[in-house]
Amino acid sequence: MRKFYLNVLLFIIVLFSVLIFVDFLSMREPTRTILAELTDSTEYIAQDRGPDEIKPYLERTHYPDGTTKLIIGDSVCRQLFSHLQSRNTHIAMLGSNAGLTAAGQYIMAKEYLEHHPDTTDVFLLMLPKSLVRTFDTNWGYLYVVMPFVETDTLKYLDQETIDCLGDVYGKLFLNPSVVQFIDRSPINRKIYLNMLKEHSEGYIPSNQLELADQYVYKIYTMCKERNVAFHLYPCPVSEASADKVQALRSDFEKSKIREISPDYLDMVTYYPAEQAGDGTHFTGKYANDDNYDRLIKDIYAGTELYDMLSFDEG
Repeated sequence: MRKFYLNVLLFIIVLFSVLIFVDFLSMREPTRTILAELTDSTEYIAQDRGPDEIKPYLERTHYPDGTTKLIIGDSVCRQLFSHLQSRNTHIAMLGSNAGLTAAGQYIMAKEYLEHHPDTTDVFLLMLPKSLVRTFDTNWGYLYVVMPFVETDTLKYLDQETIDCLGDVYGKLFLNPSVVQFIDRSPINRKIYLNMLKEHSEGYIPSNQLELADQYVYKIYTMCKERNVAFHLYPCPVSEASADKVQALRSDFEKSKIREISPDYLDMVTYYPAEQAGDGTHFTGKYANDDNYDRLIKDIYAGTELYDMLSFDEG
């Protein structure tokens, strides 16, 4: 019997060693890609999701590029404005993704202001539904925890926010070493993110604009302390989401956001639902620079944003 138990123990040790070795290989190319295919984890190796997408934007906030104005926001902001970057070298156009939540946008603004002391304006362009994004189990870990832990910027969030992240994702999984362990292996990403969806719940705010109220206001006060003008504008919204926008009005009327930008909801421009293939982003024949220029001119005419933009080459 003793020999049997020793054999079982030896088997467990060997099995555990093999698993560690396989996990080690899953973090390094070329075995990383091979093992991702063998374990049906290729979608977790995508280079355009989470930290792989967001860290380049954070790096750009540090560039000594001579810009004095910043545009940040969600992916619709990015879709509309990114093509204008080459024509507006005085502006850093860093629209990224709604997955950052307002908390992540605050970090983006803070990093930019720290490295651009001559900044005059910060523009935050967000869909109303992007303002209500919170720490969910689909995108929150990829777009908030991973990129900001890996760049040592999560510390800029309020402690109560970090505590909320710990409640949703587990305090252990905010540790930089653990984040790297998950991020570098598509197998580890798959295991953790699927466990998260199955066994955790996203953060449930007291009202729809709770997180935005906290961090949009922090951007506003941070800009005010530096004598930088802060502007909050909505991105255009599909008509299919009109009811959801109006459902925000009650919380909006009681929010700090209203104090900063009282016309924010009234400025929302709606476009036909068929122009957005996924209900959010322009697609097909509507996804082109000429259409984006037309929209910007129609939506933001008369604003400080419009006045600073150049639409002409050279």
